[in-house]
Amino acid sequence: MRKRVNVSTCQRVNAKELKQKLKGRVVIIGVGNPLKGDDGAGPFFIKQLNRARESRPVRQYSRRSGQAPSQRVRVAAGLALHKRVVAELALQKDLILIDAGEVPENYTGAVTKAKPDTVIIIDAADFSGRPGEIKLFKAEEISGAGLATHSMSLNIFAAYLKQETGAEVFLLAIQPKTIKAGSRLSREVRSSISNLIKMLA
Repeated sequence: MRKRVNVSTCQRVNAKELKQKLKGRVVIIGVGNPLKGDDGAGPFFIKQLNRARESRPVRQYSRRSGQAPSQRVRVAAGLALHKRVVAELALQKDLILIDAGEVPENYTGAVTKAKPDTVIIIDAADFSGRPGEIKLFKAEEISGAGLATHSMSLNIFAAYLKQETGAEVFLLAIQPKTIKAGSRLSREVRSSISNLIKMLA
């Protein structure tokens, strides 16, 4: 069953508009199951963006001076890393990447500790678009109908983060081609993620 979202007020994504949303400290959360084709778009995006960011030289964090680089990126994946995520949030300044898999609710504490100004949730969602098409939703625009592949629906997750952090919360939805178990990311979704990385990297 594909996840469906309301498209009445969403907007197509372009580089300028997206960067305008990334204000202050930003947390980007990739949600999805990599074993179900395009449902793994969120975690794949986090992996690729982290790789692109890490390819740039950055000034190392100094525990002695307490100084952090202007854009330091860490990726958190899996429940075993949850405590480590919380512990390392103090080392971040502008951008935090979280691979939340299918259990984004397990990272609410980590996101709250980060005190973000902006939260972007990346996930595959069916809005009747073309495979690989990307659209941006505000937290209040996310419909809970059909969000069946995660233990917590994204509208509840987004609303909770908005209430607890006061941050602007958005869903960056990627139209899947297939979410069949055992399938790989489609060419269309891979291409869209590559273009999205170019906007943000």
